[in-house]
Amino acid sequence: MDQPKYYNLVPQDLHPELDAMLHYLDTYPFEKPSDCPHCGSKKLSDNGTNPTSEIMNYRCLDCYKGFNQLTGTCFAKSTFAHMHKWGDFARLRLSGEGIHAISVTLGMSTQGATKRDQRIKNLMQQQYPKLFAWWQIRQDWQELSLSPLIQQQADTFTQWLENLLNQTFATCPNCSKPHCKKLKQTHRPQFHCHRCNTSFNLLRNTEFHLVHYPELWLDYAKLLVQGYSDKDISNQLNIGQSLSNYWRHRFIKQMIEQGHEELVQWLIWQRKRNYNQKSQQIWEEKAKQAPLKNHNKSK
Repeated sequence: MDQPKYYNLVPQDLHPELDAMLHYLDTYPFEKPSDCPHCGSKKLSDNGTNPTSEIMNYRCLDCYKGFNQLTGTCFAKSTFAHMHKWGDFARLRLSGEGIHAISVTLGMSTQGATKRDQRIKNLMQQQYPKLFAWWQIRQDWQELSLSPLIQQQADTFTQWLENLLNQTFATCPNCSKPHCKKLKQTHRPQFHCHRCNTSFNLLRNTEFHLVHYPELWLDYAKLLVQGYSDKDISNQLNIGQSLSNYWRHRFIKQMIEQGHEELVQWLIWQRKRNYNQKSQQIWEEKAKQAPLKNHNKSK
C-alpha cells in the first residue's frame, strides 16, 4: 500500500517516537521472546503457530506455561487476525483517517478496527507518551494549534490571498501597461486600464473567480483550517450554510493547486474530528435523557 503522509501532520521532534512505534507494530509480534514472561526462564520450546496468524506460540520448560511474544503487553488478549496490518493501521490513523475508512482500506470489520484502534492507543499512551499527548488532544478536537509544516502552509496561503485582495496596482494583461489602479468601492481586486480601456480582475484565473464576499475570505480560511463545520462557520460569519459548503470546495481546490496537500489533509482530519466530537455529545445527551423519559412513562 502507498505510505500515508502521516509525517507531514506530526511535528518533526516527535518523528523518533513515531518511527519507534511503527517499527514495534511491524516487527515485535513476530520476534522470538528471549525469556518466559511468567517466570523469567530462558528455557523455551516452540509450541506451534497460531492458526489465525503468523505469530509463534512458546512453552516454558521450567513453569510449563504457554505464551507468545504479546503475552504481558496491551495486545495480549486481542485477536491475531490481520496482525501484519497493525503498522498500516497506525499509519492511516495518524494520517487522520476514520475507523470506517480504515476498515474498508485494510479489509477488516468496523468492530475489529475499533478494537485495534483502542489497543494501539493504549500502546501509544504507555510507551510513546509524547506522541500520544500531541495526537490525542487533536484527535478529540480539544487543541486547534497547527503543526509547524501545516502552520507554514496556512500562513503562505492566507498571505497570498491577503496580498491578492489588497493589491492596489496591477499590470494590464491586454496591453501590458503597468500601474493600473484598483477600482474604488470594491473588495475585489478589480482594475481598469485607461490605455486600452480594459477592465480585469486578478481572481479570474483562480478558484475564487465570481465567488462573493471576499471581505470574509481570510476569516473563513482560518476557521476552515481549524476544522470547523459548515454550520459553525456559517453561524460565525453570518452566511448561509450552503455558501459555506461551496466556499470549502473552492478553498480546497485552490490550496491543492498551490501545492498545499498537507494543509488540505490536516483540515479534512480536523473537520472529521469536530464532527465526531459533536456526534458523541449528541449521543451522550440522548443517553442522559432516556432514563428521564422512561421514568415519566412509568408514572
